[in-house]
Amino acid sequence: MSNVHDLPEIDAKKTAKNIKRMMKKCRMDHFNLALILRLRSTSTIYSWTQGRCVPSAESLLQLANIFGCQIEDLIGVKDDSEGEEDYEL
Repeated sequence: MSNVHDLPEIDAKKTAKNIKRMMKKCRMDHFNLALILRLRSTSTIYSWTQGRCVPSAESLLQLANIFGCQIEDLIGVKDDSEGEEDYEL
């Protein structure tokens, strides 16, 4: 059985970088992406691209469809060495 500390975690900053990369590749700005996703404003897109929050599973699915990629291409995963402290239970 896997140790709970071995489970992957989503890295919001890396995910933001991946979303920005795909937006650039598809020549899409925040406004147009918000329109396609039927969002009322661009604030959600800015939150994603600044790493303040991570898109929901449904939004990730929609983004992957829009960008023509896999969800895995959008999600950034934390490295094991990123600020994790080992401790015993």
